[in-house]
Amino acid sequence: METVHDRAKPDIMVALSGGGHRATLFGLGVLLALVDLGLNRRVVQIASVSGGSITNAYVALRSRFENETPESFDRVVNDLVSIVVNRGVLTTPWLAALAAAAVAPPIILALTCFAGCTPPLKVTLPILTVWLTLLLLRGLIVEKLLSFRYLRHNGRSARFEDLQANGVEHVICSTDLAHGKPCYFSSWEKGTIYVRTHDYFGLGRLIPKLPLEVAVRASAGFPGIPPKRLPLENFKGKPKKSFTFGGRLRSPKPERVARAPTVYLADGGVWNNLATQALLEDEYFRGEDNSLHVPSIALVANGSAALDAVSSWPFCIPGWAEIRALLRIATVQNANTVTPRAQALKRALFDSVIDDRAPNIRRLWSIVVDISQSPQQAMREWSLPFSHAYAFPLRSPEQRRWRGKLASDLCKWWWGHLKAKSPGPDLNALYELVRDAVENRPPSRKVEGLDRLSHLKGHAAFSTLCELCAGEPEKVPTTLGRIPKTVASTLLARGYANTLVAAFAFELIGWDELEAATLTKERLEALIS
Repeated sequence: METVHDRAKPDIMVALSGGGHRATLFGLGVLLALVDLGLNRRVVQIASVSGGSITNAYVALRSRFENETPESFDRVVNDLVSIVVNRGVLTTPWLAALAAAAVAPPIILALTCFAGCTPPLKVTLPILTVWLTLLLLRGLIVEKLLSFRYLRHNGRSARFEDLQANGVEHVICSTDLAHGKPCYFSSWEKGTIYVRTHDYFGLGRLIPKLPLEVAVRASAGFPGIPPKRLPLENFKGKPKKSFTFGGRLRSPKPERVARAPTVYLADGGVWNNLATQALLEDEYFRGEDNSLHVPSIALVANGSAALDAVSSWPFCIPGWAEIRALLRIATVQNANTVTPRAQALKRALFDSVIDDRAPNIRRLWSIVVDISQSPQQAMREWSLPFSHAYAFPLRSPEQRRWRGKLASDLCKWWWGHLKAKSPGPDLNALYELVRDAVENRPPSRKVEGLDRLSHLKGHAAFSTLCELCAGEPEKVPTTLGRIPKTVASTLLARGYANTLVAAFAFELIGWDELEAATLTKERLEALIS
């Protein structure tokens, strides 16, 4: 069978969705599977939002993803998992401290005044000053926590120029609230930022000295974390290449703009929690809008939580009902940026598979790997293009070549009869020709696809993976706190298993690469230890 893997080796873009530390570990399992399958050598871009940006930034700082081997990448995975499991970022004590600092001082002062014991100004003023400072600097506190936990380099905060990334472009997505457009931090050229200022073009700046935690904080700025203010006029413009009439390169000149805007950056999931906006919407690649050289396969790690029903009694309490309603509205709107996009990407992929259209820059394949699906459920969904739900046949390239050869042989037989000027056609030769063609007819793509998935289902390693990722990891809360070891192992295994199924189902790998996937229980325990 001729596969996509055999016909060409198209470049791959990976999108790591948001979802707190749940998405961090799920996306890490996806990257681990790509390394084991050897597909990391074809990855040219990793984009992320929110929790996925923690994985993206950490991998960019600690490794060159395209050169990683299973042995070397296991160390990166173990280090990141250890931080998430043992330390976290916004753990319960930190959240309690921040909440107390924001609420306690004004309540204490109000109660004191109500009791008739008004404190002197020399006491009240320092308390209010400290309270306002903590309230205004809570975003900076989150930045420093991210830096101390994940993003240190030689004893200081890591900058974009410190990233080891070379062949793979790491893109951290955020949302500019002032302009209502996406904003991208890229590792390309030792750090660039690109803001979409209009519908079809944007503005780029070089940011090699910018601390990495600024981009991660902006990408993960969920409600409660204030927007990150970033004046773009503080950064140099990107050099713009110009050519003479003969095609000779003149000296590059900096990009000229009237005035660089100041952006106010919030969570990238506000615009699109799947992190596909960089490639699918803006065709952002290699630090700029580059529609001619974008990757042709997008592997989307969807670690977003499902939208479940919640208790209704908080909506009955005056005051608290308004706060709870705002949080619920944000959750519902976030979910509705994910589900329609994911369904549209799946439908487009199925259409491409049915029509046997190989991925290229004009026909991009978007393979969505969902945290809410077990490997068995994912396999059932991805068998739909080969199922009997579609009445028309799915012809493989071998079948099309077989039909062409049969038509050519029939034409040769007829022209031979005309040249021979015999009284009647040679029916015996025609019978032999048709019999040989029928015996050598290749199976349909429908049969091949279903056989391929059924063989995977019976594979011993696949059964082991299904046991490792059993459970409901999508129910893990969207926080940046600690995650228990058992839950962390399930998240890693779910991302790994679903990526393996997707790569095999859509023919990105063959049996040889499948045999290299060795996520055993012992290895998983070593990664979590």
